[in-house]
Amino acid sequence: MENGGNVVDSKNEDQQLNQEEAQEGNQDITQEEGEAELREIMAKAKQGDASAFPGLRFYLKRNEHLWRRCGDMAVQSQEAMIRLITGKDKYLQECLGYQVNSMKTEMTNEKTSTLEWLLVERVISTWLQVNYLEAQDAQQSEKSLRWAQFHLKKLNAAHQRHLKSIATLATLKKLMPSQAPEPPPAEQTITVPAGDPDSVEPAEQAQETPPTPKNGQKVPSQQEGLNRIAALLDANFMQTND
Repeated sequence: MENGGNVVDSKNEDQQLNQEEAQEGNQDITQEEGEAELREIMAKAKQGDASAFPGLRFYLKRNEHLWRRCGDMAVQSQEAMIRLITGKDKYLQECLGYQVNSMKTEMTNEKTSTLEWLLVERVISTWLQVNYLEAQDAQQSEKSLRWAQFHLKKLNAAHQRHLKSIATLATLKKLMPSQAPEPPPAEQTITVPAGDPDSVEPAEQAQETPPTPKNGQKVPSQQEGLNRIAALLDANFMQTND
């Protein structure tokens, strides 16, 4: 039965699960004590001590960063290549590590898919390989023709792998849906049917439209209404003078 990152013998499964439960129940420890315990567990696990599995799984399940980098074989191979290229030169090792990380940042973003990430890692790995072989070729003294042919064949094979990884990544990016910017939301318009009593007309149209007569009565125009008001005012003024 598969448990964690290893295949566990079914005979020992119950015992290891009980140990994991006991480890999970013992959480009343400080940060320093936890780190010390983890270092001890990792040291045992690296030496092949099977008794470290329950405690190791306890920490790995709750701390993704502990297994994410160590379990990434692409990163592991890149670090091995960097150590091989730089040797004891720690300055060159740091510079090359920064260069690799910078290239990954340029080729990815927060929306990069898992498949794209795999191809980006492949491009970086083959880039390290082909440049290492070219540097090695430039530093080697002349040897036999047979050795030169073998090294050239090895270099050409690495170069072809690098070109194919680049081409595959470029093809995938073309096939992936483009991340086009979303268009701004359209303005909401409300259409009111003609003749609706609740409709709101433009101001210009409202001023030009005459009122609708009711019960056959004649509705005075705006000018007639003003004339009647003026007549009433004049009549009141005359009565006041009398």
